[in-house]
Amino acid sequence: MKNSLFRKVFGYNLVLMFLYLIIFLFIIFRAVEVYYKQSLIDLMRNINYKVAMDIEDFYSSRKDFKDLDIHIKKIKKQILSNRHHIKDTRITVLYISAGKIIPIADTDVLVENVILDQPEIKKALEENVGVSFRYSLALRKKMLYVAEKFEVPNIGTFVVRTSCYIEFLDKFIETFGIKFILYILIMILIGILLAFLFSLSITMPVKQLISLIDKISQGNFEQRINIKRKDEIGILAQRFNKMIDEIKNLTSSLVYEKEKIKNIFLSIQEGIALINKDGKILLFNDKFKKIIGENLEDGYDIKNINFKQLNSLIKEFLQEGKLITKKIELNGSYYFCSISFMTEEEFVVLLYDITEYEKLQNLKEELTSCIVHDVKTPIMNIRSSTEILQEKLANIKDYNLLQKFFDIIFSNINRINLLVNNLLLFSKIENKGLDLNIELVDLKKIIDDLEIFFKSRLEQKGLELKLEIQKNLKPIKADKFKLEQAFINIVDNSIKYTDKGFIKVTISQDEIKTYIEVEDTGIGIPEEFLPKVFDEFFVVDRLKSAERGGTGLGLAIVKNIIKLHKGEIILESKPEVGTKFKIVLNNEL
Repeated sequence: MKNSLFRKVFGYNLVLMFLYLIIFLFIIFRAVEVYYKQSLIDLMRNINYKVAMDIEDFYSSRKDFKDLDIHIKKIKKQILSNRHHIKDTRITVLYISAGKIIPIADTDVLVENVILDQPEIKKALEENVGVSFRYSLALRKKMLYVAEKFEVPNIGTFVVRTSCYIEFLDKFIETFGIKFILYILIMILIGILLAFLFSLSITMPVKQLISLIDKISQGNFEQRINIKRKDEIGILAQRFNKMIDEIKNLTSSLVYEKEKIKNIFLSIQEGIALINKDGKILLFNDKFKKIIGENLEDGYDIKNINFKQLNSLIKEFLQEGKLITKKIELNGSYYFCSISFMTEEEFVVLLYDITEYEKLQNLKEELTSCIVHDVKTPIMNIRSSTEILQEKLANIKDYNLLQKFFDIIFSNINRINLLVNNLLLFSKIENKGLDLNIELVDLKKIIDDLEIFFKSRLEQKGLELKLEIQKNLKPIKADKFKLEQAFINIVDNSIKYTDKGFIKVTISQDEIKTYIEVEDTGIGIPEEFLPKVFDEFFVVDRLKSAERGGTGLGLAIVKNIIKLHKGEIILESKPEVGTKFKIVLNNEL
């Protein structure tokens, strides 16, 4: 395939060269033949003219043609002395008198009857000169006949015909032809070489051009055609090299723009994919691959993805042909799926993850429900106790009974107060974080206050609060209100999930740290839920949480408060055994 152009060019050159050589050979050969024949004719005519002039002199001196034949033989000998190739020339003279043609001389044989209808004689009589190349039957040789008519004053009209053998001419032409053919063969060899070189001069640049195009098609723009010629091929090479530079610059720009678009595309945090109308995925980012959960690759058919909602949405989009956005569920997560055309043949699928938003919405609903429950229950208790007091206040003489009603009211007020404080702290944590108001804090005082705070609830559930506090406990530097809130949340959580037994608070101290433990004999927490206990809004069992009360914020607030004090909190729990919170605080912040 690569040599086909060379074969064609070389073949065309050879054909043209052979045609030119054949025409040239024919023309030269014919020209030489005509030249020598014409030279011989001219020579014969010259002889005819000299013979005619001698006849005029001969007749002027004798007044007759007697012995003319002998005289012509002498003239012939003189004329042909240096012309050996026509030494056998015959000269015939015909005299025309009174319309009759009379042969009066023949240099070889004195003829009495000359064939008067020979073509050269007839033509000479009609046109003054007659030439004929023909085969002589009498002599059995190929001859040249040149006849010429002369008008001689005082004598009359006569025809001089000269004839000679032309075998020498044929031999000369034959010899010349052989030599000429040898020369032609040499010229053919030279011509073949020149045609080969000429063909190479045309095809080699083309071959270089084809090779360079192949390399360019593979992305190699560093190659150039090195042709130092000033003809059209050289100009073509220069223009092609310039074109390569322009293509290289253009390709570099396109690659840069493509990479820039691709990087932007891939850096988008949401799942995004470019798909053609046939459903083939042309480009996608890691987020899209993670969402789909398939071993995606370029050219993957979107129809093979087993997500009915997504496939149905794409089908609907292709039918309507306009922007479409809907919420869909994929692998348990929620997404806003937006589909729009990028070109007439390609469209973009954008999956915006709204799972957290949906969770927040659900948590918002649950939190609202929990808050309503946690607020409504204490309010109802307060209201009931107040109504009873209002109705029976005049008849109540037992101080203990009266105190019981007041304890119920204060306990429920404390529950509402704890909820409000938790919501305020959570709001500060979410919006701008918590600040510490550092002061010396007496932990024993906080724990004693807890005993009073939860007295009514402990009695209601029949639980015992055990306190084991190290003697001579030194105050620590901390935020009193926030630590108090943290301990209230921990003890509150223990009371909620402990139906029998006790809640034990232990405090010990060394020179650097203070150690607090809150232990209960409650229902405990399954091991798989332990890592999530301190997450916001997390509850182990929503149903039980709704029954016992709780928003899922208490322990999350505790963790943030302890972390803010640069302490640590550890949770240990076993189902049906109980739960223990271990807190370590620095004595100095």
